[in-house]
Amino acid sequence: MFDNLFSMDGRYARVMNWLWNVLVISILWLVCSLPVLTLGASSTAAYYAASKVIRHKTGRIHQEFISSFRRNLRQSLPLTLVVELLAAVIGMECLYLYSDSRIPIPVICLFAAMLLAVLGCGSYLWACLSRFDRGSLALFRMSVVLTFRHLLTTVLLLALLIGCLLGVYFIPWGILVFPGCGFFLSTYPMERILLKYSPKVSEDDPEAQKWYYQ
Repeated sequence: MFDNLFSMDGRYARVMNWLWNVLVISILWLVCSLPVLTLGASSTAAYYAASKVIRHKTGRIHQEFISSFRRNLRQSLPLTLVVELLAAVIGMECLYLYSDSRIPIPVICLFAAMLLAVLGCGSYLWACLSRFDRGSLALFRMSVVLTFRHLLTTVLLLALLIGCLLGVYFIPWGILVFPGCGFFLSTYPMERILLKYSPKVSEDDPEAQKWYYQ
């Protein structure tokens, strides 16, 4: 029993390997996001590495992260700037409206919904960038469509994002774990959607995986 538990293919080894990969993704994402404008490329690389290495057990975690980061850096910069500017402007407006007691609650809720929509759009945008070889405008348009077409998934992704942020807020050292966990968990609802807009192949088909991660 214990031989199987602590073997190279045992449950303990799998759990420790999962934790190690999550830790590596979290650290790489944090370091590569420090310039702020590289947040998009870093998030794209983190999602790609989490999906390919942790979930589908293909490749090495740091190699896949760095490869995706370099590959998508140039295209991600203007997209990141747009998303960050929209989020910053709407976020500041939300704070201003919230601080003014004369503003009706429905107005505040409207701007809060707009902010959540931008964050949701960003979640789809980085996942799409990691998967599809399309122009920036096409990717941005696609992420907006997916945000509203798959509202339940969008709500789930936003709940996951907010949960990770709260986790880091209450447990500061969680910054070394929560980002990687968040990207990994997001692959489950996200991959189902992305495959609908990819060639008609099954997610469990080895040939599909070969194409999917080329």
